[in-house]
Amino acid sequence: MYHLGKTATRLRAARLVSLLIAFSAIGCVGSNTKLQVNVTPDVSSAPPTRAALADVFVDDTRVPAERSSAREAAFGVSMGAIAFEPNELAIVEQTLESELARLLEQGDYESSQFFECELLAFDVRTKPTTLYWDVVGRVALRLKLRHGSLELSGTHTERTYIWPGEEIIEEVVRQSLAQVVAQLRAAARDLRSEQLAGFSERPVEWLEREAKRSRAAELGLPVGMTLPEGRALLYFVRPSGGMGGGSNVYKISVEGKRVTNLKNRGRFAYVVPPGTVEIAAATVPNLLNIGLALLLMGRPKMILELEPGGTYFIEVKVDLAGGPKLVPVDEERGLELIRATTWMEAVQE
Repeated sequence: MYHLGKTATRLRAARLVSLLIAFSAIGCVGSNTKLQVNVTPDVSSAPPTRAALADVFVDDTRVPAERSSAREAAFGVSMGAIAFEPNELAIVEQTLESELARLLEQGDYESSQFFECELLAFDVRTKPTTLYWDVVGRVALRLKLRHGSLELSGTHTERTYIWPGEEIIEEVVRQSLAQVVAQLRAAARDLRSEQLAGFSERPVEWLEREAKRSRAAELGLPVGMTLPEGRALLYFVRPSGGMGGGSNVYKISVEGKRVTNLKNRGRFAYVVPPGTVEIAAATVPNLLNIGLALLLMGRPKMILELEPGGTYFIEVKVDLAGGPKLVPVDEERGLELIRATTWMEAVQE
Protein backbone atom coordinates (compact mmCIF):
# COMPACT_ATOMS: atom_id res chain seq x y z
CA MET A 1 0.00 0.00 0.00
CA TYR A 2 2.85 2.33 0.89
CA HIS A 3 4.62 1.60 -2.39
CA LEU A 4 1.45 2.22 -4.43
CA GLY A 5 0.92 5.58 -2.73
CA LYS A 6 4.53 6.54 -3.34
CA THR A 7 4.28 5.59 -7.02
CA ALA A 8 1.08 7.62 -7.45
CA THR A 9 2.76 10.64 -5.85
CA ARG A 10 5.68 10.36 -8.24
CA LEU A 11 3.35 10.10 -11.22
CA ARG A 12 1.46 13.22 -10.13
CA ALA A 13 4.76 15.07 -9.68
CA ALA A 14 5.95 13.99 -13.14
CA ARG A 15 2.70 15.17 -14.71
CA LEU A 16 3.02 18.51 -12.93
CA VAL A 17 6.59 18.99 -14.19
CA SER A 18 5.48 18.12 -17.73
CA LEU A 19 2.67 20.66 -17.56
CA LEU A 20 5.00 23.37 -16.27
CA ILE A 21 7.43 22.71 -19.12
CA ALA A 22 4.60 22.74 -21.64
CA PHE A 23 3.20 26.03 -20.36
CA SER A 24 6.64 27.61 -20.45
CA ALA A 25 6.89 26.64 -24.13
CA ILE A 26 3.39 27.89 -24.83
CA GLY A 27 4.28 31.32 -23.52
CA CYS A 28 1.82 33.97 -22.62
CA VAL A 29 -1.21 33.92 -24.88
CA GLY A 30 -1.73 37.61 -24.21
CA SER A 31 1.62 38.34 -25.88
CA ASN A 32 0.24 37.52 -29.33
CA THR A 33 1.64 40.73 -30.81
CA LYS A 34 3.56 41.66 -33.93
CA LEU A 35 7.34 41.62 -33.48
CA GLN A 36 9.27 44.30 -35.37
CA VAL A 37 12.67 43.00 -36.54
CA ASN A 38 15.28 45.36 -37.98
CA VAL A 39 17.52 43.65 -40.51
CA THR A 40 20.53 45.33 -42.10
CA PRO A 41 21.81 43.27 -45.05
CA ASP A 42 25.30 42.00 -44.26
CA VAL A 43 27.73 41.66 -47.18
CA SER A 44 31.04 40.45 -45.79
CA SER A 45 33.28 41.67 -48.62
CA ALA A 46 34.32 45.27 -49.06
CA PRO A 47 31.46 47.37 -50.49
CA PRO A 48 31.72 48.42 -54.13
CA THR A 49 33.03 51.89 -54.93
CA ARG A 50 30.24 52.39 -57.49
CA ALA A 51 27.06 51.01 -55.92
CA ALA A 52 24.94 52.43 -58.78
CA LEU A 53 26.31 49.80 -61.15
CA ALA A 54 23.46 47.43 -60.16
CA ASP A 55 19.77 48.32 -60.04
CA VAL A 56 17.54 45.46 -58.87
CA PHE A 57 13.75 45.30 -58.98
CA VAL A 58 12.31 42.62 -56.69
CA ASP A 59 8.95 41.19 -57.71
CA ASP A 60 7.07 39.42 -54.91
CA THR A 61 5.94 36.11 -56.44
CA ARG A 62 5.38 34.30 -53.13
CA VAL A 63 2.00 32.64 -52.72
CA PRO A 64 -0.20 34.81 -50.43
CA ALA A 65 -0.21 32.23 -47.63
CA GLU A 66 3.61 32.38 -47.42
CA ARG A 67 4.06 36.16 -47.42
CA SER A 68 4.14 36.47 -43.66
CA SER A 69 6.39 35.26 -40.86
CA ALA A 70 5.18 34.24 -37.42
CA ARG A 71 6.16 32.78 -34.08
CA GLU A 72 4.28 29.81 -32.68
CA ALA A 73 4.47 28.07 -29.32
CA ALA A 74 3.70 24.49 -28.37
CA PHE A 75 0.25 23.08 -29.27
CA GLY A 76 -0.18 25.64 -32.06
CA VAL A 77 -0.55 28.68 -29.79
CA SER A 78 0.21 31.83 -31.78
CA MET A 79 2.89 34.16 -30.44
CA GLY A 80 2.17 36.79 -33.08
CA ALA A 81 3.37 37.87 -36.52
CA ILE A 82 6.87 39.04 -37.42
CA ALA A 83 7.35 42.27 -39.39
CA PHE A 84 10.68 43.27 -40.95
CA GLU A 85 12.14 46.76 -41.22
CA PRO A 86 13.04 47.38 -43.98
CA ASN A 87 10.53 44.98 -45.50
CA GLU A 88 11.43 41.71 -47.20
CA LEU A 89 11.58 43.17 -50.71
CA ALA A 90 13.90 45.99 -49.65
CA ILE A 91 16.19 43.60 -47.74
CA VAL A 92 16.63 41.38 -50.79
CA GLU A 93 17.01 44.39 -53.09
CA GLN A 94 19.78 45.94 -50.96
CA THR A 95 21.60 42.62 -50.59
CA LEU A 96 21.60 41.88 -54.32
CA GLU A 97 22.45 45.41 -55.41
CA SER A 98 25.49 45.55 -53.15
CA GLU A 99 26.83 42.15 -54.20
CA LEU A 100 26.06 42.55 -57.92
CA ALA A 101 27.72 45.99 -57.99
CA ARG A 102 30.85 44.45 -56.47
CA LEU A 103 30.87 41.63 -59.04
CA LEU A 104 30.22 44.00 -61.96
CA GLU A 105 33.04 46.24 -60.77
CA GLN A 106 35.38 43.26 -60.85
CA GLY A 107 34.17 42.57 -64.41
CA ASP A 108 35.08 46.12 -65.52
CA TYR A 109 31.51 47.18 -66.23
CA GLU A 110 31.15 50.94 -66.72
CA SER A 111 27.39 51.44 -67.16
CA SER A 112 24.52 50.52 -64.85
CA GLN A 113 22.95 47.11 -65.26
CA PHE A 114 19.30 46.41 -64.44
CA PHE A 115 18.24 43.10 -62.90
CA GLU A 116 14.86 41.62 -62.11
CA CYS A 117 14.46 39.27 -59.16
CA GLU A 118 11.48 37.02 -58.44
CA LEU A 119 11.15 36.51 -54.68
CA LEU A 120 9.99 32.91 -54.23
CA ALA A 121 10.29 32.64 -50.44
CA PHE A 122 11.25 34.83 -47.50
CA ASP A 123 9.95 33.86 -44.09
CA VAL A 124 10.81 32.89 -40.54
CA ARG A 125 8.91 30.17 -38.68
CA THR A 126 9.26 28.55 -35.29
CA LYS A 127 9.11 24.80 -34.71
CA PRO A 128 8.28 24.45 -31.01
CA THR A 129 8.62 21.56 -28.61
CA THR A 130 7.95 21.49 -24.87
CA LEU A 131 11.65 22.22 -24.25
CA TYR A 132 12.86 24.55 -27.00
CA TRP A 133 12.13 26.39 -30.24
CA ASP A 134 13.84 25.80 -33.57
CA VAL A 135 13.73 29.14 -35.41
CA VAL A 136 13.94 28.54 -39.16
CA GLY A 137 14.73 31.22 -41.74
CA ARG A 138 14.26 30.70 -45.48
CA VAL A 139 15.03 32.79 -48.56
CA ALA A 140 14.64 31.69 -52.18
CA LEU A 141 14.74 33.77 -55.37
CA ARG A 142 15.24 33.73 -59.12
CA LEU A 143 17.64 36.39 -60.43
CA LYS A 144 17.07 37.23 -64.09
CA LEU A 145 20.13 38.12 -66.15
CA ARG A 146 20.28 39.36 -69.73
CA HIS A 147 21.08 35.81 -70.82
CA GLY A 148 19.34 33.35 -68.49
CA SER A 149 18.62 33.28 -64.77
CA LEU A 150 20.03 32.02 -61.47
CA GLU A 151 18.12 30.11 -58.79
CA LEU A 152 19.47 31.11 -55.38
CA SER A 153 18.32 30.01 -51.93
CA GLY A 154 19.36 29.81 -48.30
CA THR A 155 17.96 28.41 -45.06
CA HIS A 156 19.27 28.52 -41.51
CA THR A 157 18.05 27.16 -38.17
CA GLU A 158 18.87 28.35 -34.66
CA ARG A 159 17.73 26.58 -31.49
CA THR A 160 16.73 28.52 -28.38
CA TYR A 161 15.50 27.45 -24.96
CA ILE A 162 14.14 30.90 -24.19
CA TRP A 163 11.62 33.19 -25.85
CA PRO A 164 12.54 33.54 -29.59
CA GLY A 165 13.10 37.27 -29.81
CA GLU A 166 14.41 39.79 -32.31
CA GLU A 167 18.10 38.85 -32.16
CA ILE A 168 17.71 35.18 -33.07
CA ILE A 169 15.18 35.99 -35.82
CA GLU A 170 17.56 38.55 -37.29
CA GLU A 171 20.37 35.98 -37.17
CA VAL A 172 18.49 33.30 -39.13
CA VAL A 173 17.61 35.90 -41.79
CA ARG A 174 21.24 37.09 -42.03
CA GLN A 175 22.57 33.55 -42.35
CA SER A 176 19.96 32.63 -44.98
CA LEU A 177 20.90 35.72 -47.01
CA ALA A 178 24.59 34.89 -46.59
CA GLN A 179 23.97 31.56 -48.32
CA VAL A 180 22.22 33.36 -51.18
CA VAL A 181 25.21 35.71 -51.56
CA ALA A 182 27.66 32.77 -51.46
CA GLN A 183 25.73 31.00 -54.23
CA LEU A 184 25.71 34.17 -56.33
CA ARG A 185 29.49 34.52 -55.95
CA ALA A 186 30.00 30.87 -56.87
CA ALA A 187 27.82 31.27 -59.97
CA ALA A 188 29.72 34.43 -60.97
CA ARG A 189 33.01 32.50 -60.86
CA ASP A 190 31.58 29.99 -63.33
CA LEU A 191 30.25 32.64 -65.72
CA ARG A 192 32.10 34.73 -68.24
CA SER A 193 32.02 38.43 -67.49
CA GLU A 194 29.47 39.19 -70.23
CA GLN A 195 27.14 36.45 -68.93
CA LEU A 196 26.69 38.33 -65.67
CA ALA A 197 25.19 41.32 -67.46
CA GLY A 198 21.73 42.57 -66.67
CA PHE A 199 19.48 44.66 -68.89
CA SER A 200 21.00 47.84 -70.31
CA GLU A 201 17.81 49.89 -69.74
CA ARG A 202 15.19 49.92 -67.03
CA PRO A 203 12.16 48.01 -68.40
CA VAL A 204 9.00 50.13 -68.78
CA GLU A 205 6.89 47.67 -66.77
CA TRP A 206 9.11 48.32 -63.74
CA LEU A 207 7.75 51.85 -63.53
CA GLU A 208 4.17 50.56 -63.46
CA ARG A 209 5.01 48.02 -60.74
CA GLU A 210 6.89 50.60 -58.68
CA ALA A 211 3.90 52.96 -58.90
CA LYS A 212 1.61 50.20 -57.59
CA ARG A 213 4.08 49.32 -54.84
CA SER A 214 4.35 52.98 -53.78
CA ARG A 215 0.56 53.23 -53.63
CA ALA A 216 0.40 50.02 -51.56
CA ALA A 217 3.00 51.40 -49.15
CA GLU A 218 1.03 54.65 -48.83
CA LEU A 219 -2.06 52.60 -47.94
CA GLY A 220 -0.16 50.57 -45.35
CA LEU A 221 -0.87 47.27 -47.13
CA PRO A 222 1.13 44.13 -46.31
CA VAL A 223 4.23 43.42 -48.39
CA GLY A 224 3.27 41.98 -51.77
CA MET A 225 -0.36 43.15 -51.70
CA THR A 226 -1.35 45.55 -54.48
CA LEU A 227 -4.62 46.51 -56.14
CA PRO A 228 -5.18 44.32 -59.25
CA GLU A 229 -6.32 45.96 -62.46
CA GLY A 230 -10.09 46.48 -62.68
CA ARG A 231 -10.76 45.71 -59.00
CA ALA A 232 -11.75 47.86 -56.01
CA LEU A 233 -10.29 48.05 -52.53
CA LEU A 234 -12.39 48.18 -49.35
CA TYR A 235 -10.40 49.50 -46.40
CA PHE A 236 -11.74 49.04 -42.87
CA VAL A 237 -10.04 51.09 -40.15
CA ARG A 238 -10.90 51.02 -36.46
CA PRO A 239 -9.23 53.78 -34.43
CA SER A 240 -8.67 53.72 -30.71
CA GLY A 241 -11.51 54.80 -28.46
CA GLY A 242 -15.18 54.21 -27.92
CA MET A 243 -16.91 54.11 -24.59
CA GLY A 244 -17.22 50.50 -23.41
CA GLY A 245 -16.37 48.95 -26.77
CA GLY A 246 -12.58 48.83 -26.66
CA SER A 247 -12.48 45.18 -25.60
CA ASN A 248 -14.98 44.05 -28.23
CA VAL A 249 -13.89 42.48 -31.51
CA TYR A 250 -15.98 43.23 -34.60
CA LYS A 251 -16.68 40.69 -37.33
CA ILE A 252 -16.48 42.38 -40.74
CA SER A 253 -18.36 40.71 -43.60
CA VAL A 254 -18.42 41.46 -47.32
CA GLU A 255 -21.27 39.97 -49.35
CA GLY A 256 -22.10 37.67 -46.45
CA LYS A 257 -18.55 36.34 -46.06
CA ARG A 258 -16.55 37.16 -42.93
CA VAL A 259 -13.20 38.61 -44.02
CA THR A 260 -11.60 39.67 -40.72
CA ASN A 261 -12.10 40.18 -37.00
CA LEU A 262 -11.29 43.82 -36.35
CA LYS A 263 -9.79 44.66 -32.96
CA ASN A 264 -9.26 48.06 -31.38
CA ARG A 265 -6.62 50.03 -33.34
CA GLY A 266 -6.85 47.53 -36.22
CA ARG A 267 -7.14 47.84 -39.99
CA PHE A 268 -7.83 45.49 -42.90
CA ALA A 269 -8.18 45.83 -46.69
CA TYR A 270 -10.15 43.54 -48.99
CA VAL A 271 -10.05 43.40 -52.79
CA VAL A 272 -13.43 42.97 -54.53
CA PRO A 273 -14.89 43.22 -58.04
CA PRO A 274 -16.45 46.60 -58.90
CA GLY A 275 -20.20 47.07 -58.64
CA THR A 276 -22.71 46.82 -55.82
CA VAL A 277 -21.40 45.32 -52.59
CA GLU A 278 -22.96 44.80 -49.16
CA ILE A 279 -20.84 45.32 -46.04
CA ALA A 280 -21.88 44.23 -42.54
CA ALA A 281 -20.40 44.33 -39.04
CA ALA A 282 -21.28 42.56 -35.79
CA THR A 283 -19.73 42.07 -32.37
CA VAL A 284 -17.97 38.77 -31.71
CA PRO A 285 -19.40 37.19 -28.52
CA ASN A 286 -17.11 36.94 -25.50
CA LEU A 287 -17.43 36.47 -21.75
CA LEU A 288 -17.87 40.21 -21.18
CA ASN A 289 -20.68 40.89 -23.66
CA ILE A 290 -22.92 37.81 -23.66
CA GLY A 291 -26.65 38.07 -23.06
CA LEU A 292 -28.64 41.27 -23.24
CA ALA A 293 -25.55 43.44 -23.76
CA LEU A 294 -24.80 41.64 -27.04
CA LEU A 295 -28.41 41.93 -28.22
CA LEU A 296 -28.34 45.71 -27.71
CA MET A 297 -25.23 46.18 -29.85
CA GLY A 298 -25.72 47.34 -33.40
CA ARG A 299 -25.35 45.07 -36.44
CA PRO A 300 -24.97 47.70 -39.18
CA LYS A 301 -25.09 47.04 -42.91
CA MET A 302 -24.07 49.26 -45.79
CA ILE A 303 -24.47 49.15 -49.57
CA LEU A 304 -21.71 50.71 -51.70
CA GLU A 305 -21.28 51.19 -55.44
CA LEU A 306 -17.63 50.52 -56.27
CA GLU A 307 -15.71 51.76 -59.30
CA PRO A 308 -12.80 49.83 -60.89
CA GLY A 309 -9.51 50.93 -59.32
CA GLY A 310 -11.27 52.77 -56.48
CA THR A 311 -10.25 52.70 -52.82
CA TYR A 312 -13.04 53.06 -50.25
CA PHE A 313 -12.34 53.78 -46.58
CA ILE A 314 -14.80 52.73 -43.87
CA GLU A 315 -14.13 53.90 -40.33
CA VAL A 316 -15.44 51.37 -37.83
CA LYS A 317 -16.58 53.30 -34.78
CA VAL A 318 -18.17 52.18 -31.50
CA ASP A 319 -21.86 52.86 -30.88
CA LEU A 320 -23.37 53.77 -27.50
CA ALA A 321 -23.99 50.10 -26.65
CA GLY A 322 -20.41 49.07 -27.48
CA GLY A 323 -21.20 47.62 -30.90
CA PRO A 324 -19.82 48.60 -34.32
CA LYS A 325 -20.84 51.56 -36.45
CA LEU A 326 -19.78 51.85 -40.12
CA VAL A 327 -18.90 55.34 -41.35
CA PRO A 328 -17.49 56.04 -44.87
CA VAL A 329 -14.64 58.57 -44.79
CA ASP A 330 -12.53 60.31 -47.43
CA GLU A 331 -8.97 59.31 -48.30
CA GLU A 332 -7.37 62.04 -46.21
CA ARG A 333 -9.12 60.78 -43.08
CA GLY A 334 -8.50 57.15 -44.07
CA LEU A 335 -4.73 57.64 -44.45
CA GLU A 336 -4.65 59.47 -41.13
CA LEU A 337 -6.31 56.50 -39.42
CA ILE A 338 -4.02 53.99 -41.13
CA ARG A 339 -0.94 55.52 -39.55
CA ALA A 340 -2.37 54.91 -36.06
CA THR A 341 -3.52 51.30 -36.56
CA THR A 342 -2.11 47.80 -36.98
CA TRP A 343 -2.83 45.33 -39.79
CA MET A 344 -5.27 42.53 -38.90
CA GLU A 345 -5.09 39.09 -40.47
CA ALA A 346 -7.75 37.64 -42.78
CA VAL A 347 -10.21 35.07 -41.47
CA GLN A 348 -10.43 31.79 -43.36
CA GLU A 349 -13.94 30.34 -43.51
